[in-house]
Amino acid sequence: MDPTVKALITIVDRGKGEGISAFLNRKYNQASFLAMGVGTAGSDIMAMLGLDNVDKDVVLSLVSAADLPDMLGDIAGRRFIRTAGKGIAFTLPLSGIGALFEAALTQRMEKDPEKEDAPMEQEMPIAAPPAEPAAKEAQPPRSDPYRSEGLSLVLAIANPGYTDAIMEHAKAAGATGGTVIYARGVGHDGASRFLGITLQADKEIVAILTPAEQRLPIMQAVNQGFGLRAEAKAIVFSLPVEDFVQVT
Repeated sequence: MDPTVKALITIVDRGKGEGISAFLNRKYNQASFLAMGVGTAGSDIMAMLGLDNVDKDVVLSLVSAADLPDMLGDIAGRRFIRTAGKGIAFTLPLSGIGALFEAALTQRMEKDPEKEDAPMEQEMPIAAPPAEPAAKEAQPPRSDPYRSEGLSLVLAIANPGYTDAIMEHAKAAGATGGTVIYARGVGHDGASRFLGITLQADKEIVAILTPAEQRLPIMQAVNQGFGLRAEAKAIVFSLPVEDFVQVT
């Protein structure tokens, strides 16, 4: 089964992020969170990517996979990214997401939503890579020293003031540490209406890199204590990590 929810990352000139989120929010069920960024690549690379302005808005959106083709077409066709220097957008697969929020984004809820948040996780399998042609099957696999199929990135997007408590629960479930990113919710009206709750603007994102076997216990621990039915209103999901290297 294909994943029903994906992450859409949009990087645009400062001040454009809210406009993209507002446009998408009018047309699609999605949840977007805005953080500030600064472009650091060389001028030639920045120009090639269409990122000529240093100050950036970074928009993380959780979207229904079924809407992505139309959504990307809308973004590319509008003034935000249509001309050089406006920005880029790309998607990432999810390896897991809470069942309640998945239902809100895809507008599928067969049971009482008050009862849906208890079991954490709807697993979202990663699509298997396409088979290599027969002629290449006999070749030995190439060694990649940075390849890491045993790590996951768990993200918890919560109301402010809960990061310490979230990390305590995560550490009790096996996490060793995390990083906090400050952001604002800029587009989740459809999900809020479907869930019957209010998601406030200011957000803190707790990012936890963890061995894959600890991903689900950490997500369950955070969701059970701080999920959408709690005061923290945390949205918990995870991304697969493909390559990893320590910076020394």
